[in-house]
Amino acid sequence: MQIRIFEFLNQTCIMIPNLSPPTDNLYKFIALFGLAILLFSFYKSSEVFDVCTKTKKTIEDLRNEIHLISHMKGKEDKHLSDTTDIAVSPFSVKDLSSDLHQIAMAVENSPLNDSIKFEIDTKIRKMQVEMDVLSIRNREYYFITGFGLILMFFGFTLWYRKDQVHRDRRIKYEQAIEKKKIIEENEELKIKNEEF
Repeated sequence: MQIRIFEFLNQTCIMIPNLSPPTDNLYKFIALFGLAILLFSFYKSSEVFDVCTKTKKTIEDLRNEIHLISHMKGKEDKHLSDTTDIAVSPFSVKDLSSDLHQIAMAVENSPLNDSIKFEIDTKIRKMQVEMDVLSIRNREYYFITGFGLILMFFGFTLWYRKDQVHRDRRIKYEQAIEKKKIIEENEELKIKNEEF
């Protein structure tokens, strides 16, 4: 029993210096990790799109509220009527922020009551803070997407150049040797058939 354990330990100790890290798996891991990061950033950026869409709806509601108040007061103002014509794209946080700024300027220059102006201005400021946070998130997701792309490119390139090319050469070499053996065996069979 003890002899078998020592034999196992001796074999294990002899094998340890011959071990090399599986770099092809490391490169594949880096590439797949980059792909996972990329997919995660796409998922999270879709959340940003959803928030932008909700904010777009809120901006449209605010515009409609301003338009309705101005009609009720009978104080139609050029600045207020211009805000209803501004198109909002949910894809761009900058567009939403600039639209909020335009609405704020129109409300500031309008002949509405101070209490109504204050209420609308409070809503605009809350939405502007949300837009600032959304802008920061958007930049983070761009960074994460870029990082994932770089990892993917780095991992797949290293895996292909340092591992797969050599494996392909070895396979071609082994196939050539097999073909050569088959040809030699066929020639030997022909010679033996001719002798009989």
